[in-house]
Amino acid sequence: MGYIEELPNTGIPLGVLEGVSFPQAGPASIDTGDVIVIGTDGIWEAENASHEMFGKERLADVMKAFAERSAADIRAAVVEAVRAFCREAPQRDDITLVVIKAL
Repeated sequence: MGYIEELPNTGIPLGVLEGVSFPQAGPASIDTGDVIVIGTDGIWEAENASHEMFGKERLADVMKAFAERSAADIRAAVVEAVRAFCREAPQRDDITLVVIKAL
């Protein structure tokens, strides 16, 4: 189903330094049903007890599996997948996620 495109990192994270400007990447168009996922590295760098990272591939698998669902369902599925993967391993970073779905 569809494809996933990772947009390039164009600078430092937003809010890290005061007064930093960010270049505009240019217009992007989205179509009905397209999903935009914005997340922190605490998602794909989350580790289980064996120190294996959740990874971007697992994130992509969850996104594909829930692509037809609502943005709220996709967000919940990603968070649940990360938590299930990590189980009792301590959370070492934040998991911040925004999901936008074009209607």
